Amino acid sequence: MSDTYTWARMLDDFRALGGTADNVEQRQGAVGNGLFPMDATLPVTIRVPDNLLIDDEMFVLVDGALVISPVADAPPAVREFYAMYQKHFSWGADGRAHVEAFESGLKGLPEPLRLRLRQLGLLNLAVRHEGAWDDVLRRRFLASRRINYKKRKVIMPIIELINHAPRSPGYQVKDGIGFQGTFADEVTVNYSATNDSLLRFLNYGFANQEPFAYSLPVTLKQNDDLTVVVGLNPDSMQPVNRLPTPKVEVEGHRRKISHLRLGVERAPRMPRTLLRNALPDVPVAVADEIFDRVRGTNILVLAELLELADGADGPVGREFRRALLFQLKALSYCFGVRPDGATPAA
Repeated sequence: MSDTYTWARMLDDFRALGGTADNVEQRQGAVGNGLFPMDATLPVTIRVPDNLLIDDEMFVLVDGALVISPVADAPPAVREFYAMYQKHFSWGADGRAHVEAFESGLKGLPEPLRLRLRQLGLLNLAVRHEGAWDDVLRRRFLASRRINYKKRKVIMPIIELINHAPRSPGYQVKDGIGFQGTFADEVTVNYSATNDSLLRFLNYGFANQEPFAYSLPVTLKQNDDLTVVVGLNPDSMQPVNRLPTPKVEVEGHRRKISHLRLGVERAPRMPRTLLRNALPDVPVAVADEIFDRVRGTNILVLAELLELADGADGPVGREFRRALLFQLKALSYCFGVRPDGATPAA
């Protein structure tokens, strides 16, 4: 195969291996490379079968190319497909360049800001950037492209090229990874429901107004009999009254809450209800006071981060400030106020 490996040829190889890709092409959009419908009146349909869902840890760099590791259980045709796909449409197209620009930008943030982010448990570059630089880029690239599937973290070719939009449909995770929808312009997908604006920036490298906000890690002493520790693990939850309630660990007078939503655009009363559900032995008035104190602490910390980021030059610094502003706006959702100033219907 040569450097004339086209999108159409790649799709032929993908389909020969059992994949489905209908009415879709890659081209430049508002935020770089993206996927677009060939006919906007017809649905876009993509499905990646199990044999093409390769564990992210099975990808290695060989002479700068991202390929499947020799120790992986993958047939030659799958290895060849991935090598050409990554070279021409993903890692080698603009994936590596975007990741390197973002990670380099994080290193360039003002030192007081990086120190405060480390204290908050949000960003520790010593850990994030441990090892050889090329391997750091490989890890960060794969971390932003993988999906949980059958208790594995796998890469999903073609689908991973779709850009994010919070109001778009999500992935179809059953008998492979699928995606379907009709789009007038660029194809978009909701990457996940567990990343607010700040986490989206740190995990994916861009700022976006998300329809909810989580609390930063907070520890507060309510009284001599109650200390509340709020973590930042949105994946840790349990259903209570059919609501996604954070998990709670009880250690004497301490209540360790896995996470806490502070704003939900379309359900402004939900965050307080979730905290009440998480603390059933705490009077409602006390739970509401805890909620207000946690929210107030978040506003102060986000304002502090904005001040520290004031001198951050370059695209990453500017994008970080946008993410902080989006996060602050999302905290208003608990009052039923949208970023445009309108009040949603109850």
